This record gives sequence, structure tokens and C-alpha cells, in this order.
Amino acid sequence: MLKRMKCELLIISICFLYLACGSSDKMIQPTVFEYPESKLWAHRVNDTCEAKIRKNEFVGLELDLYYSSF
Repeated sequence: MLKRMKCELLIISICFLYLACGSSDKMIQPTVFEYPESKLWAHRVNDTCEAKIRKNEFVGLELDLYYSSF
């Protein structure tokens, strides 16, 4: 009985792996990054208030992150 269960489990596993690893017609499309018209970005934007002000002036923002263990 135990031997039969192991055999069935092995057959089911092989079938599952065969179906899961089968070739697919779908190709993974790379993500397309659209470059901004201007590369003039606001630098050292360190808080949300400044980000809200600068978002209307510039195409992008540079955000400085600081890590502290305290």
C-alpha cells in the first residue's frame, strides 16, 4: 500500500513538472522605460513639502535617503 502511494505520488509529480515546465508561446516582454523630455531634475529634495513644490517645476526629483540605526 505504501509502495503504491509512493509510486502514484511520483507519477503525479512527474506529470505536474512536465506541465509546469512546458514551453509557452507567450514571451516575456521587457519593461520599456520612457525617458523624460528634459533631464533637468530637482536635486536634494528631502521632504514631502519640498517635493510638492518642485513637482510643478521639474520633470523629476532626486531623493536623498539617510539611514540611521538609532
